[in-house]
Amino acid sequence: MIDARNLLNMKALQAALTDDLAFQKINIEEWNKKDDAYSAAVKKIEERLDAHNFDKKKDFVLNRKAMFGPSLVHSFGEGSRFNQEIINSAIDKLKLMGSAYDGVVEKSRARLSKAYF
Repeated sequence: MIDARNLLNMKALQAALTDDLAFQKINIEEWNKKDDAYSAAVKKIEERLDAHNFDKKKDFVLNRKAMFGPSLVHSFGEGSRFNQEIINSAIDKLKLMGSAYDGVVEKSRARLSKAYF
C-alpha cells in the first residue's frame, strides 16, 4: 500500500514538474534531469508492486480517518483526472513556447495516451 501511494505521489510530482516548465519556473534542462530521475523512481516502484502482484486493474483505495477527509480512490487503469488536467494545460502552454519544448509535449501526450498520470 505504501508503494501504491508513493507511485501516485511520484506521478503527481511529474505532472507538477511539467506545469512548472510551462510556467517557466524551471528550464528545460532541469525538467529533463528531474523527469528522468522521477521516471526511474516510478519504474522501481512499479517493479516492487509487480513483484508483490499488486492488481493495477482494481481501484486503489486509501482509507483515511474522519479527521483527514474522505477516502482517496484512484484507478491506475484510468489515471488521475486532476493530474491529466494539469498536463493538458501544460501541453497547451508548451506548444506556444516553441519547438524546443516539442519533446516534452510528445512525451506528455504519450503518457496521457497510456493513462500514465
